[in-house]
Amino acid sequence: MYAKLRPAASENDQKTTTGARGGLSQGKRRSRDLSHPGRSAVSFFCNDRTHNSRLPAKDPVPHMNNYAETPALLLVPRRREQEPSRAVQRELVDAMIELEPGGMTWRRTFAGAPDQIPQARHFTRYLLADDPCQDDAELIISELAANALKHTSSGLPRGTFIAEITRTTSAVTLAVYDCGWGGVPRLGLPHRIGAEEGRGLALVSAIADSVGYEGDEEVGHKVWATIQTRSGA
Repeated sequence: MYAKLRPAASENDQKTTTGARGGLSQGKRRSRDLSHPGRSAVSFFCNDRTHNSRLPAKDPVPHMNNYAETPALLLVPRRREQEPSRAVQRELVDAMIELEPGGMTWRRTFAGAPDQIPQARHFTRYLLADDPCQDDAELIISELAANALKHTSSGLPRGTFIAEITRTTSAVTLAVYDCGWGGVPRLGLPHRIGAEEGRGLALVSAIADSVGYEGDEEVGHKVWATIQTRSGA
């Protein structure tokens, strides 16, 4: 099969644009590259001779699936191994508590709804994170809060209850304030086997070293329980 010959360039195509030797001409034509089908070359005409600069076209972009077949090599920096945190010395904790005369006291008001009892537990657990009675205190505050919602007006619409934590170097006192208008808390009474009510306060009395309540139906009740810490034993 024969390739079709192109006509020779005219004199106008070979005229140069500048008088300087080696300058590029205005004439520029594209010729077919027979050795590489699908590619073209560009010929530039100069004053003295013609330079054929073959500039092959760029290859098509490979399909994206080709990259998926090649496994990626990720360089993930290794995390520095952290040493386990050490417990704070008890002397330093006591020094922090003694900064406040009479110990440290925290209070928070919660909405009178059952879903707020876990929030009161988290509140207690967070504040007593460095105290050995953390688990017992969390259980006591949840039982006192549940008792307030069930037996007082704290469980009515728009009702509330207040959780209070008082911490000294020798004891932790947990208290719950209700909105009143309910029964008087019965603390320290023996619990009958098989009884469906009264287990919460009986459990509080068994865990705490001392329990009690203040107030009345009109102003509300404050039910409290005290745990002696190990340092005060």
